[in-house]
Amino acid sequence: MADLKLNTTNGSVTLKPEDGSGNVDVSIPRAGTGKVLQMKHKLLVDTSYISSVTTTPQIIPDFVLDITPKSSTSFIRIDIRWGGEHTGGWDKGFGISRNGVQINQPTANGDSMRILGVGCMTYHGDDNASTPEYLSLSTVDTPSTTNTLTYGLTISGSGSIYTGRMYNASTAWNYERLSCEIILTEIEQ
Repeated sequence: MADLKLNTTNGSVTLKPEDGSGNVDVSIPRAGTGKVLQMKHKLLVDTSYISSVTTTPQIIPDFVLDITPKSSTSFIRIDIRWGGEHTGGWDKGFGISRNGVQINQPTANGDSMRILGVGCMTYHGDDNASTPEYLSLSTVDTPSTTNTLTYGLTISGSGSIYTGRMYNASTAWNYERLSCEIILTEIEQ
């Protein structure tokens, strides 16, 4: 058995062995590391449409959110939930931009799309007018600034994309509507 003392003023810990052989200092990481400093959230309940997706990444309408970091050494975690439908889902990819510049992209390889994720297709064959695709995407950014940052979900590829609804805008029960969201969390490093 040993005595353990915590100094609540400076956070130091002293361990005194039972045999009285002396104190042993124990190092504990400073409290606060990894602490959430702030969280921003945007829920999208309306629909949007891009008629012509191109190979240059485009921000999906309204899928943007600002955050002003409290510390220049913070991490920003970006969590995205997208749902909708796109024509030719196999020819599209999603990314995340910070102030209009793509982040956390893979190394370039010729003309290959550089993306963070693809929409999961929930159908096969010709049922591409009433069955949703979805994307759940998370990544961490290290912007090294306290200036306001604007993060957005981007799409690149070809065809068109419908956010929050199906290709066919029918009001029938089997033509889903989906909410989408973006969450930004500042985490102390």
